[in-house]
Amino acid sequence: MLMNKITFLRLLKHFFGLILLSGMLGVNFFAYAQDSEGEEVNSSAQDSENEVVDSSAVGENNGEEEQPPQPEEQRRTVKLSPQIRILKQEHKLPVIAIEAIQQFLTRPKILTVDEINEAGYVVDNAEQSIFSTSGDEVYVDQLDTFAGLSYEGTLFVFLTVGNPLRDPVTQNILAYEATYLADGEFQRWQREDEGELAILKITNAVREIEKGAKVLPTESRSFGEDFYPHVPSYLEDCYIIGVVDQISLIGQYQVVTLNRGSEDGLERGHVLITQKSGNSAQTQKDSTSINLQEEQAPLLLPSRETGTLLVFKVFEEVSYALVTKATLPINLLDKVSIP
Repeated sequence: MLMNKITFLRLLKHFFGLILLSGMLGVNFFAYAQDSEGEEVNSSAQDSENEVVDSSAVGENNGEEEQPPQPEEQRRTVKLSPQIRILKQEHKLPVIAIEAIQQFLTRPKILTVDEINEAGYVVDNAEQSIFSTSGDEVYVDQLDTFAGLSYEGTLFVFLTVGNPLRDPVTQNILAYEATYLADGEFQRWQREDEGELAILKITNAVREIEKGAKVLPTESRSFGEDFYPHVPSYLEDCYIIGVVDQISLIGQYQVVTLNRGSEDGLERGHVLITQKSGNSAQTQKDSTSINLQEEQAPLLLPSRETGTLLVFKVFEEVSYALVTKATLPINLLDKVSIP
């Protein structure tokens, strides 16, 4: 009987607990429902007020819609990230050494056929000695052929004609080597029965001057605005046919003579390269081959670039070029081409 009472009391306790819990849930539910209804009422009322205000604004603007306000400042976010840039590698232009070519601008090292025919020549020494040197006066004939030349105070060069320079392809004579002897200055004219001789005073002699030496006016050339290094668009069968002092191996800052000139499209400032022709190598079979006596055709090795040239003085058929770079020894008859 006592156990039944205890069980009944526990059930009654759970029953009232459930009633209390359900009551609390009912209160919260009704409160939430009231809040939701209030928000809906307020929002509908606010929308109605906005419609009234908008309609009144439309009436004030004669039916035109009001534009929304623009932002005061336009802002944007730029995202930066590392990128790869491709730069074009330009050909490095050579720098010319003026001191290496200065003498070639005023003292020719080669003479064309026309220059030899037009040049004056030494007839005799004023003291009737066999050789002439610095301080001596010499008689020069055929010096009146230079049109437009002001002889008073004009400087001249004394030269001797050397070996011919031939085109390695056609074997034609393009020019002649010239050896510089001395500088001279015009003094006066000496009239003779057969013509007029010029008297020149030798001012600077590096070698003795003999009768028959050629005489030409000194050229005053310098690098102006028309000189700028550039690459020719076309060049064919160009070779080194001469070098100063007849040295066997050509290096940097030495001057060479090319078998191409203005008639072939060469200009002052042209940048060229020299190439060493590849040698022919005999191929050999190993000992395991069957036909050991079979002849094999020689293998031609590829050519190699040996240096860079800069053309600084151009004639009709030949040109002067300065070796601005030499990676390998350069020799006579080496091929010259476009970089």
